[in-house]
Amino acid sequence: MKSIILILALTFITFSIRAQVCNCDLYGYSSMKGGTPSFTAKFKNGNKLIICGNGNYDKEETFFESEFTVYNCLDNNLPISRYGAVKDCRIDFKNDTLKITELKRLAIGKNWELKTVDYKTESFYFVNDSLYKRERITIPKFEISQNKIDEFYSFWANPIFDTNITGEGFKKIYYERIKKLEILSIYCDIRALEILKNYGNSSEGFCCELAETKMDALKIIDNIEKLSTTPCI
Repeated sequence: MKSIILILALTFITFSIRAQVCNCDLYGYSSMKGGTPSFTAKFKNGNKLIICGNGNYDKEETFFESEFTVYNCLDNNLPISRYGAVKDCRIDFKNDTLKITELKRLAIGKNWELKTVDYKTESFYFVNDSLYKRERITIPKFEISQNKIDEFYSFWANPIFDTNITGEGFKKIYYERIKKLEILSIYCDIRALEILKNYGNSSEGFCCELAETKMDALKIIDNIEKLSTTPCI
């Protein structure tokens, strides 16, 4: 059984200080009426970060959101972080630190069950008047036994399908395979990564969300490789 916890390298970025601005409209992005921020993180030193998104969470300490942008109220140029519609995030503002954690569904259960886990966390905080961003990727414990992995590869070499499976059934099979290849690749299984790269390239019915799932998996693996101090891919 593989039982590993990966915590990847931290990266630190500082941001320059400019004139105070705190309105989403002034940045050219707002899904809120009147440019009102979805959330304003008010730091003890008087500085603020705003989130321009879809809801109103100013009374919340922790909330969930997707498709939003983070701006520094002291810098009216570019956004400091942006998350698309397909990224589900948990946002926390505690201990004078704004944390944005991207959530992922990974097949880490004992029987390849999908579980929602923390994937990438960006932490924003001030030291004096300088804003810092710390980024961390964490992959949780992988519980798949070696027997399950061997069974997966055995089926891959000699696939047996129920003739009654419909198009939606095949789609489900494709999706489950991608998620298995994804988690094996994350844990440095070179064979799984090579299969994943070529999977579905010439398969009938492999399109749309399946292709997006595959590309997202490859992006995760690539991101982990770049941030890891000991890449194995």
